[in-house]
Amino acid sequence: MPHHTLAIRGRTVYRTLLGILYCALMARFVLSPDPAVFVGAPHIAEYAGVTGMEDNLGFIVFMLFGTLLSLGQPAEYLMRPNPFVFIRRGRSWGRLAKCLTTTGGYCVVFAGAQLVITVMLFAMLPAEAFPYHARGFSSAALAAGAIWAALMLLILLLNDIFATLVGHREQGWLWILAIVALCAILPAIQHALMDANPLAIPNWVLLFPLVIAALVIAIAIAYQHTELLTSHL
Repeated sequence: MPHHTLAIRGRTVYRTLLGILYCALMARFVLSPDPAVFVGAPHIAEYAGVTGMEDNLGFIVFMLFGTLLSLGQPAEYLMRPNPFVFIRRGRSWGRLAKCLTTTGGYCVVFAGAQLVITVMLFAMLPAEAFPYHARGFSSAALAAGAIWAALMLLILLLNDIFATLVGHREQGWLWILAIVALCAILPAIQHALMDANPLAIPNWVLLFPLVIAALVIAIAIAYQHTELLTSHL
């Protein structure tokens, strides 16, 4: 059996096992969510001295499993040698665009699927089934949380791509763990992201696109530089 076929089957089995484990863990949070907060977005601690680790386990699981399920394939796709590319031409920008578009689409689907599941659960189950039912169901808040989660997941995956391209994948994962942990346990960071700015919109609406743009530029530079290095080997 060809090695490529074995690799595809291995990844499929790995993703299936991860998906089963993810569903088992997330059942606790999806079946008893706070109607005001999407499962992939952090709950903001009401008191500055209190960490939100326990309330944000769903957020942590969402981000880590969302990153793991990608299996690092976006970076591997960019690093794959292209025998049809000449040394002076560098790597294909089309390949980079396809990789970034696919990665963004994955984040949207990953967050969107769970948004749909959550909304369906609220529609089918009585309000008394949820511990926070007194706060009321807010589809707008859930949608905003899903957008927040998709953008944050995209930032984590772009971080993994960049770290892999520059040869520091392990350090990239340390950054991913640090980002998720800080967003989960530090109320100061939660408020800095979620609070409204003078434009009357949450700070993350402006910050996340800027971070994503910076990472895309860094990836593009590293992508071309990696080709120059490998082409002379």
